[in-house]
Amino acid sequence: MRLVRQKGAGPAIARNAGVRAARGDVVCFTDDDCRPEPEWAARLQHAVDAGADAAGGSTVSGRPGDPFAEATEVIIEHLRWSDGEASGVAFAPSNNLASSRSLLLRLPFDETYPRASGEDRDWCARLRKDGGSIVVVPEAVVHHLSSTGILAFWRQHVRYGRGAYRLARRREPTPGLQSPSFYARLLRGGFSRSFRCGVLVAVAQLATATGFVKEAWGLRKRRSESRIEKA
Repeated sequence: MRLVRQKGAGPAIARNAGVRAARGDVVCFTDDDCRPEPEWAARLQHAVDAGADAAGGSTVSGRPGDPFAEATEVIIEHLRWSDGEASGVAFAPSNNLASSRSLLLRLPFDETYPRASGEDRDWCARLRKDGGSIVVVPEAVVHHLSSTGILAFWRQHVRYGRGAYRLARRREPTPGLQSPSFYARLLRGGFSRSFRCGVLVAVAQLATATGFVKEAWGLRKRRSESRIEKA
């Protein structure tokens, strides 16, 4: 095992640095608040060796019974199947993802994403646009030890909203939120678990919308300041 250090500049830059430093043919990604189960890397590698462009495993809460983690899992699972127009798996979060090193060198993570939000959705969208596909390996399990509590939950989903704006801006000149049917299906998924889970999924979407608006406002403000400086 080798540890590659760098200045904190966001996960996209860190993952690309890891790909360049890697010596194997397959690269597996996880995060610092995650704990992979035994055989996790081998199972993802097997899927890539078998021909998958990218493979994503199952991410479960490392804090069983935590309602905030449960709500986040519902949202991520919804994005896995709904985040895109084409059929098949649309998204695999980068805390449980593998691909070939050659593909990752050709299609790196977008380093303009400064936070842990949106850069993995962007990568998956570009992979699919390039004709690639994502397979799910349920047996490749990662336990996510996310921060708990309502404030940490709110901040997490505000951050996701900021990344979602950047992603939407790549797709449309004037980005907007998802369709009403997207949110209706998401809320149904939350309330099918429990009333509490449904409420927290709704709170998360309010936080996401807040982050979406904040990122839009911040980017416009920076563009305006840049024009003033040039003038």
